[in-house]
Amino acid sequence: MSFLLNRRKLIFIFGALGSESKGDPAGLMLEEDPGLPAGSLSFLSGNQQERLTDPFFLKNPFLKVLTGKVDMHGEYIIITSNPSILISFIGIGDFWMFIEINDVNKQYNDKENQPVDVLKDINLSIAKGQFVSILGPSGCGKSTLLSIVAGLTKTTSGKILIDGKTITKPGKDRGMVFQQAALFPWLTVMENVTFPLKKEMKKKDAEESALKYLQMVQLGKYLSHYPHELSGGMQQRVAIARALAMNPDTLLMDEPFGALDEQTRSRLHLQLENIWTETKKTILFVTHSISESIKLSDRIIVMGTKPGTILQDIIVDLPRPREEYKKEMLEIEDHIMSYLKKEIDKVVNEELEYANSH
Repeated sequence: MSFLLNRRKLIFIFGALGSESKGDPAGLMLEEDPGLPAGSLSFLSGNQQERLTDPFFLKNPFLKVLTGKVDMHGEYIIITSNPSILISFIGIGDFWMFIEINDVNKQYNDKENQPVDVLKDINLSIAKGQFVSILGPSGCGKSTLLSIVAGLTKTTSGKILIDGKTITKPGKDRGMVFQQAALFPWLTVMENVTFPLKKEMKKKDAEESALKYLQMVQLGKYLSHYPHELSGGMQQRVAIARALAMNPDTLLMDEPFGALDEQTRSRLHLQLENIWTETKKTILFVTHSISESIKLSDRIIVMGTKPGTILQDIIVDLPRPREEYKKEMLEIEDHIMSYLKKEIDKVVNEELEYANSH
């Protein structure tokens, strides 16, 4: 599969890395992606040119760049085990871009009524079905950005498009999961999940939808239990089932596992991966955990702080499940930390300066 973009030829080959295939220069079992429409690639920006020749990008064991010259007549042959690398790495036309965050800025006024930049010049495109994590230190605006996509917070400037439609308010096309499960304590598990469905469907249909997703999160035996009878991890699984029961196209998750212990988080990571694989939902996942983002995501958007900006858009092209690829995961973690260290130090120094001045 090849495309000519601004006189630059790009050839993408999708297949299982390491398998044998005669006539294939990379030793792959080739399998073209039938869903990619001809001409959907639209541009190759300077930033993407830099990423193509980045040493970290080139040594990724699950991505092979056979040839490459960064000039207007260069030819790149990119081979990957994951077709989403095409969507993650290269500029794609509107057919593919499901969520578009265009020139988004957000300001709040401080105590002196002076504007403070929370988000600055945020541009991000997410393809349908991708799992994208937003990662950054406290105060970088990642939760604010998610709230804007959810329609809960207005931008100061810029706009959000989902499936070509401008987002100005919450909608049933987006399901939200917060760090706290926010369940009604007086309602049972089944009643909590069916509660938002009552205006949309008959009681029987609502209960069938709720049961489907409660079983998906392995809570089918707890339908009559109340929130106080459940562990924190079980409560979060109810919240996930409640969000999924509306059958949204997009699942927005704001540090949903941040308050849970390590063992519970690991179990929920596996369940979330299974849900994503089964439902093909687009997931936008906010986290402060580097390892969590690497374990779960197709892409990791690394944000800086004061104001919140995008530092890096990192592709995680590792097969799933990823536990057996610890070496590669650690390399990605080190790469991310090289960008986050300055941001974390900046936050710590500002907090120390504030503490010393008061």
